[in-house]
Amino acid sequence: MQSNQQRNYKRHAWRKAHEVTWGHAVNGRKQLEEAIAARYVMFEADIMLQRSLPHTQEPAPNLPRPVMAHPPTIPDDAMPFTEWLEHIIDHYKSIQRGWDTSTENTDERVFGIKLDFKDPDAVEPCLIHLKARGSEERLFEDDDKIDHSCLQVWLNADVLQGPGGRPPSFSAPTFVTQCLQYFPDAVLSIGWTTGNKQPPPPPHSLAGTTTIKLRRDGYRLRSRYGK
Repeated sequence: MQSNQQRNYKRHAWRKAHEVTWGHAVNGRKQLEEAIAARYVMFEADIMLQRSLPHTQEPAPNLPRPVMAHPPTIPDDAMPFTEWLEHIIDHYKSIQRGWDTSTENTDERVFGIKLDFKDPDAVEPCLIHLKARGSEERLFEDDDKIDHSCLQVWLNADVLQGPGGRPPSFSAPTFVTQCLQYFPDAVLSIGWTTGNKQPPPPPHSLAGTTTIKLRRDGYRLRSRYGK
């Protein structure tokens, strides 16, 4: 039997590509407010693991914790993932009130988040909390009024080594396994590292050997750990 999310993916198949608007790097409170005001369809945010207090190496009772930040630094006022998620849930509830639930057309009732993990140790605590809050709020279930599976979750990490890129800090099997364990119906976004260790290869080379290798590695992950 297919889950609600799987059925919903196929029913509305998202919108046309040009209709899906993205808010990128929605990490800080200001960026989050701007993204909400812009009514983006997708909110993309970066997640690191804060291990010590700002400007010190001292531990704290609530550390380590996942926070919304992009490498190489974590801002002093970095928003905890738990707080960021509450803003997302509140926004999702508010846009629900404007949905027309009298029609079967769900194309206009799609909202999603893409979590870009930058630290392997941030993945599991975030997924555990997201799953728990989703269960409390019934975010991924159908009821008589709202198709909550219109809330889409994308999970991203650079788990492969790209051309000129550094070795990934993520274990690809571990990341995929964690995603399948907590959110098997999420969109799994596999990325690869970049860098400037060597001059970029000619276009025909990048489109050929390198791309084929990355696709092959991706297919191996999917066939071994996917459903």
